[in-house]
Amino acid sequence: MASEDAENTRTRIIKAAGSVVRTKGVARMILTEVAETAGVSKGGLLYHFPTKEALIKGMLSYAIEVFESAAERHCAEDSEPGAWLRGYIMATFAEPGTETHEESLAWAAIIASAANNPSLLAPFQEALSKWATRIASDGADPVAAQVIRLAVDGLWFQEGMGLRPLTESQRSAFVARLLEWSRTVAVA
Repeated sequence: MASEDAENTRTRIIKAAGSVVRTKGVARMILTEVAETAGVSKGGLLYHFPTKEALIKGMLSYAIEVFESAAERHCAEDSEPGAWLRGYIMATFAEPGTETHEESLAWAAIIASAANNPSLLAPFQEALSKWATRIASDGADPVAAQVIRLAVDGLWFQEGMGLRPLTESQRSAFVARLLEWSRTVAVA
């Protein structure tokens, strides 16, 4: 029970940090504000995450777990070649305005800010490598599947950085086209 409570507190802190990042950016994420948003004392936050860097690592690990779970859920509903690629697409592009979409934008900002510290990016780089390998070996043409994955990643980073985001209709058309292409690249 105590372990479950600690895990719930960690998750609450991570989600609160994501909320602060969405409103103020990573550079302005202050641990006191994260603690207040999470409903814990600063000491409670520091117990789970002794430094801002530890909190960012925790946020990235959580984002990876949430993403992977979502991709697996989508993939479980699809038995055709390229299922994991489609799961990846669907997990990446949650509907705009949903909590998942907003969290995704916060994770993109965190990842961008971590670029100056390779140790923070290591878990994300490992996850990307694992996902790329899985996509390349999922029954689709490996090169075509990676082209689609890179298009997915490009729009995700673009949205996360707020750089010329697509309109909702353009975004929907983009995602629909990627899903369509993912069904046409099966290895014969």
